[in-house]
Amino acid sequence: VIKKYAKPRKTEIIYSTEIEETTVEEEIPDYPVNLFFKKEGYFKKITMQSLRGSDVQMLKDGDSLFLQYDGNNVEELIFFSDKAQAYKARVSDFDTTKASQLGDYIPAKLGFDEGERVIFMKNLTKYDENAHMVFAFENGKCSRVPITSYQTKANRRKLVGAYADASPIIAAMYLENNEHIVLVSDANKAMTIKSELIPVKATRTSQGITVMTLKGKQKLAYAALAADFKYEDPMKYRKIKIPSSGSLLSEFDIKKAQIKLDD
Repeated sequence: VIKKYAKPRKTEIIYSTEIEETTVEEEIPDYPVNLFFKKEGYFKKITMQSLRGSDVQMLKDGDSLFLQYDGNNVEELIFFSDKAQAYKARVSDFDTTKASQLGDYIPAKLGFDEGERVIFMKNLTKYDENAHMVFAFENGKCSRVPITSYQTKANRRKLVGAYADASPIIAAMYLENNEHIVLVSDANKAMTIKSELIPVKATRTSQGITVMTLKGKQKLAYAALAADFKYEDPMKYRKIKIPSSGSLLSEFDIKKAQIKLDD
């Protein structure tokens, strides 16, 4: 009996440095959603179909709707906190919910530091080179930072030094173009300026420049896009140069400003 043996196979040593690692990314379904953020920190992702059934938002006592955007499930979310930090997530990280539910509490969901709260949220399909964040501070200064400064290659959730922390933050605003912004002091003075008057700083922690001059212990109390604050006589508060002390609010506008400050 003649036994035939298979020829031994040639073996090679493969070093770990020669092995190419491949990452299989899970395909995220893309569909339109409505995004809601409330002042107390609750976030909701609701489908269009669900909203057609019921659009009455559930709110805790004392809470109110702060921001609302049309978006898509594949978009990125960036949340700015009152501690000069930014937290990033994806819309797909959140379950779809209904208007009758509270939603996700962002400080807990994204691991905020104790006592830290959200002051602004924005959904982004891309980091537009022409878009900026404007930050308004209690000392009357404002800074304008390109939104691209918050783009990261690595999947980082937390960004420290999201803006300057030398003075308490009053408001954060996302601007796609040169838009008008409103500033109101606690001395009942207001001004409206074009955002292009605020120079762009590539450094996120830039303290910005003085936009509204304040006397003594006066403070900036409110800032927003002009589209969110309608004056009785808009031209009265328009300023073409900064810094400026603003113009005294009319009685009508004082009442309106007080409503804004109390919201």
